[in-house]
Amino acid sequence: MEMKMLTELSGMLEDINPVEITSYILDGTLMSWLASWKMKSQMLVAFLLENEKARLSESD
Repeated sequence: MEMKMLTELSGMLEDINPVEITSYILDGTLMSWLASWKMKSQMLVAFLLENEKARLSESD
């Protein structure tokens, strides 16, 4: 389970583009982008945890 979460989050981290970050800084939207990225990360972790809980309860 932990490996799946790390893989998914690594994919999100790999999507971060320095040129894109620079543009967010220049147009003043970096904080908004960071908040959005944080929310997406939290949603992903919550989704993966719920799937794991469901999988474990099915195997009981």
